[in-house]
Amino acid sequence: MLRDHLSAQQLNTGMTIDSFLSRLPSVIALEQRLALEAIGYALDLICLAYRRMLAQLRAVSPISDESISRSLLVLIFADAWLIVDQAHMLRSLLRSIEPKISTPTIREFISTFENATFLRNEMDHLHQNINNISKSKKVLPPIYGAVSFARLHGADHNLEITRATDIRGAYLVTLTAGSFSKDNHRLHCANPIGKSVEIPVGHVQFNAFEHVINFSELNAAVEGLRALFDGEIRADIETKVREAAVAAGISPEEALRARTADLVVTMVIDFSEEHTNDKDPSGWQG
Repeated sequence: MLRDHLSAQQLNTGMTIDSFLSRLPSVIALEQRLALEAIGYALDLICLAYRRMLAQLRAVSPISDESISRSLLVLIFADAWLIVDQAHMLRSLLRSIEPKISTPTIREFISTFENATFLRNEMDHLHQNINNISKSKKVLPPIYGAVSFARLHGADHNLEITRATDIRGAYLVTLTAGSFSKDNHRLHCANPIGKSVEIPVGHVQFNAFEHVINFSELNAAVEGLRALFDGEIRADIETKVREAAVAAGISPEEALRARTADLVVTMVIDFSEEHTNDKDPSGWQG
């Protein structure tokens, strides 16, 4: 049976983002600190967009006669292209910190998800390539791509399952963004057999132009990068900061202290009568 080949992972919607990359020591050289800070945001954006997409895909019923709403479709593909853009940026940022910071995990990520850069570049030049795409004989997905995913179900095709033991099968669903404008289009279907699949929606794959990227595998790799930066790389950086602080005769703890800038500015505009400016007919006073 299908469930014998599926390893299921519970969807975690309560993720807390508070990693080393969001609390970097201020004494790190500015160029390196800015690159690390940007890497932290790229990791966070990919994770949040992926979890938001999973929640949106849960609203898509493979057994309903109702069509998916345009607004839901747009939300799903907005997150798809956000993930692509940030995955490309993450690859670029990881390259920028080499060779000072380089590990097999980082090199593997850069190599494995090269399609993110191809997809981002194709989208950046879409306006220039519309004519070529319209005349192309290649078999391509619709213009803004296709998202496919596995929707696990239980007994009697019940979609509301929460445990791996409830799994009796899966629907493989593909959503498209754009019309079927040619006789043939290519849609890559995500095959969950032998893969890790979140419950009840997972194994999400994105296909646009001539490229395919598995978002679920990307998200798992991003979580691996986060663990790397929070573990091995953090320990190495903090050791070097402590050594430099001792050599400079300053407190290591002070050197490790982060300087965050989570700033909120609020302006209050009051239109009440007691604040009315008689010289201003609009009644507004700055």
